[in-house]
Amino acid sequence: MVPAIELCGITKRFGPVDVLSNVDLSLYPGRVHSLAGENGAGKSTLVKILGGIHQPDGGRILRDGAETTISDAADARRQGIAVIHQHPAVFPDLSVAENVFVGRQPRGVNGIDWTAMTRQARELLSGLQIDIDPGLPVKLLSIAERQTVEIAKALSIDAKVLVMDEPTSTISSREVHRLFEMVERLKDQGVAILFISHFIDEILGLGDEVTILRSGKRVMTGPTAGLTAAETVRQMIGTEPSAFFPKEETRIGEPVVSVSNLSGAGFVEDISFEVRSGEILGFFGLVGAGRSEVAQMLFGLTRPDQGEIRLNGQIVRLRSSRDATRLGISLVPEDRHQQGLVLPFPIRANETLPILRRLSNGMGLVDRVKENEIAQRFTGQMRVVASGVEQLTNTLSGGNQQKVLIGKWLIPAPRVLILDQPTRGVDVGAKAEIHRIISKLAAQGLAVILISDDAQEVIGMADRILVFRGGRVVTESGRASFDREAMLLAAAQAAREIKSADFPAVAQGYGGQATDYADLVGEGKKEADGTERGRGQAMVEEDEGTGENRGRERRRGRVRGVAGGWVSKLMRVRELGLVVALLLIGLGITLREPRFLDGANLEQVALSATLVCIVALGEALVIIARQIDLSVGAMVATSAFVAADWLQQNPNGSILVVFLIGCLVGGALGAFNALLVTGFRIPAIVATLGTLAMYRGGVIVLAGGRQISATVLPDSYGAIARAHFAGVSALVWLALLLTVGFGLAARFTRAGRNIYALGSNQESAKFAGINDRRHIALLFVLSGLLCGLVGVLWGARFGTVDAVIAPELHFQAISAVVVGGVSIFGGSGSVYGAALGAVIFAVLQNGIQLLGINRFWLQAVLGAAIVATVLFYSQLARRAEGVERRSRLSGHLRRQSRR
Repeated sequence: MVPAIELCGITKRFGPVDVLSNVDLSLYPGRVHSLAGENGAGKSTLVKILGGIHQPDGGRILRDGAETTISDAADARRQGIAVIHQHPAVFPDLSVAENVFVGRQPRGVNGIDWTAMTRQARELLSGLQIDIDPGLPVKLLSIAERQTVEIAKALSIDAKVLVMDEPTSTISSREVHRLFEMVERLKDQGVAILFISHFIDEILGLGDEVTILRSGKRVMTGPTAGLTAAETVRQMIGTEPSAFFPKEETRIGEPVVSVSNLSGAGFVEDISFEVRSGEILGFFGLVGAGRSEVAQMLFGLTRPDQGEIRLNGQIVRLRSSRDATRLGISLVPEDRHQQGLVLPFPIRANETLPILRRLSNGMGLVDRVKENEIAQRFTGQMRVVASGVEQLTNTLSGGNQQKVLIGKWLIPAPRVLILDQPTRGVDVGAKAEIHRIISKLAAQGLAVILISDDAQEVIGMADRILVFRGGRVVTESGRASFDREAMLLAAAQAAREIKSADFPAVAQGYGGQATDYADLVGEGKKEADGTERGRGQAMVEEDEGTGENRGRERRRGRVRGVAGGWVSKLMRVRELGLVVALLLIGLGITLREPRFLDGANLEQVALSATLVCIVALGEALVIIARQIDLSVGAMVATSAFVAADWLQQNPNGSILVVFLIGCLVGGALGAFNALLVTGFRIPAIVATLGTLAMYRGGVIVLAGGRQISATVLPDSYGAIARAHFAGVSALVWLALLLTVGFGLAARFTRAGRNIYALGSNQESAKFAGINDRRHIALLFVLSGLLCGLVGVLWGARFGTVDAVIAPELHFQAISAVVVGGVSIFGGSGSVYGAALGAVIFAVLQNGIQLLGINRFWLQAVLGAAIVATVLFYSQLARRAEGVERRSRLSGHLRRQSRR
């Protein structure tokens, strides 16, 4: 059989270091090839070569027996190679269908064919036996569901080779099982699969063959059949795995922490236990069982609803993590990237962060000598492999980052150390080292709580184990009576109980989707704040004995379903909050000053909004792409003066030429912004802040103090602003036309959807083959063109042009965009919202003037109104997201009930 893809003698160097040296790898259709190795063994580099991110320095790549090169990510996809990363490379603000076809959306007569795209996405998901609405925003999905979207994306390009890089590191055991079922179906379809994992049982259980890398070299390739876990580990680390769980015998002393009847976090109930000095107490259970919530109560992050915590016999009230640290409790959090470390900081700054108060003098100055001494001592004790304590933490391997994190929380000298998933995402060598550290700490007398969903880990390291399920402790066992099967059974027992009772249930949680009875209990999803919530907590039980109750519930469900469907559709309109806010503001002004509704006044409001609106359209697209343009006001002034100056010198010239000159000047200035941002890679906020001063200074020099007024310009110029069609100003029609046009383009064109993808996840967009430089450059040029157009219209409307016009236009445009619901972090929002924001801004200005508010209070009142509007809109958006989740869940449960 000819390999679907074959790497022969691949070598890759970074500077003088050989990251890969003469590595061979063959992937065959319909087979899974596992790739194993410690962190730093070269696995990620090999994946990036297959994905087109890195080019090899030596060796050959063969596809179907013919030599080929993989120039970039887009070329990899064209050759049928798809990569699914550990953290799914998705676009949270785009729909499932858009994620599946990003950069390759089906085209119709009027742009993107949304019907075809949705249908094809549904077919792909159905083929994987996944029940997800293709129109659902991906941000509402769980990590496991996002991975299925990535698999569907791979199938959409007819992938012949699928690379799965650590796909199981952040999902539950049940979700791992489902993922493996999908892999088996892909094998049946003839897909060649490269599977990478730190979990030895997965490497051996899923793979047909395995290749093991060590220090950039291939140490073995062979069938997984007959290969033991011990032999695999030996090949990976080069030593015997006998010390994988180096549990030291130690004398267990008196209780340090005692917990009685602890309840809280919405579902944790009646938790009681104690942990003694020198003891390692294991917390085992499925995701969402309540283990992390108890840890957060002990560390002061979550306040319990009831119960008491005693430290050395004394009742303590833990109101914050500072209280816990001061009393001698440290928590090593589960997520080292989001909760544990400041990755851009050096090792020194990370490790001493909890004790900066102790290291500072009365003036707040940190004693750097003492800080360095402490950091070096603990870095040595943790055996962190680094060049020194000044090495940036984000340059360390995962295992070494975890050692830095443990050292960080040992520095405060705790009496109780809580470790939440301390070995997640690290290789087997680093796991053994971390286990050694934990065992040594217990031997020194620390009371240790070890939280893990790896039964082998808690059995190997703990002195006692508490098994959690549904927010309760369901069983406890000592080291002499540890039983892996009994532990797993206790953790999942509720699943069978619910099945036998056949209760209807409603599951809640971030992205949680109930697919069968097991989905409703025992396991949950991560909430947005990082806490775990059990699905079982939201169960609604009904009386089995009365059919009347069931019928009543069904009737209520139908009523709620009809009402919920209508509300859901309404709440999905992003601009609804803006319309409501606009109506409320207008009503408030009218009640105080009825002149607000006069026709002439409303026309002035509309004219005031038009110019800001047109500039805001370009600014909105720039911000959606996660950029910003601060130079819009200066571009308007420059374009306006150059165009008016030409018209003054050529009074018989065509007005169309004036528009052309204004747009060319604005486009050229926008192109210069684009060059700085995309060519020289200067951050947009810095580049456009600089060009703001450059353009404004340039037009001041060009004007030389001159002011061009309507008296020296032809009447046809001013007639542009005076023109009306159907009783409405031509400027208003123009703004409306541009708004609708840009809104449709953002929705229905490939370029428009690519812009949203760039703002949502720029790295993922690159992997999807979207040219980020070209799209961002296009946006800055477009912003400049719109500013050039507004420059010409500005002179026509106000009749006077000089070098200092539109001094606050950038503030007004950005305010309109933000008020309009466009996320300053990119990826979401719409030009329609930006246009409504401009109207709100104009109404506020007009209302302030009508109400006679002192002009010195104008900016303060406007700022307060902007904050209030944004808060209102944000609350409505969160409400809409909640309606979306509930609608999704109830629809799925209805489908389940019909089966």
